[in-house]
Parts: sequence; C-alpha cells; structure tokens
Amino acid sequence: MAPRLSVAAAVAFTSKHAASWALGAKSPPYGRQAERLEGAVVFVLASPSGRARSFWTLEPWRAAAAFVAERRLRRERAA
Repeated sequence: MAPRLSVAAAVAFTSKHAASWALGAKSPPYGRQAERLEGAVVFVLASPSGRARSFWTLEPWRAAAAFVAERRLRRERAA
C-alpha cells in the first residue's frame, strides 16, 4: 500500500517575524490572511508568550479555532 500523503489545510504563525518571512509581507496583520501558503489557509496569531502580552488579542485565535472546528465537522460528516 502506498503511503498516504497529507496536505495541511491551515498553518498558524505565532510570530509576526516568521509570518512576514514566509509570506513575503512587511508586517502582516493578526488574523486570517488573504493569501494562502502552498494552498493552506494562513493565520497570524499573537504569541502566547508573556513577553508579548501587550500585543495579545483573542479574536485571531478564535478565528483559527473556528476554522479547525469547521474542517473537523466537514470531515466527520463525509466519513
């Protein structure tokens, strides 16, 4: 049997620097991005580090969680 290949549906960055580098954008906003990364939906999330608390906001994390929950529900319905 051939190995099953998986493709990520989403990728989340908890570093604006890493997201900037991967997307080629100077300073991407927090949240879901308009462009995809190799077909995957991209989320830029504030770091959960205590040092980043002044930039922290819950809404982008909720959006990412809602995306994952919706994908999981669709996959379960299709099974």
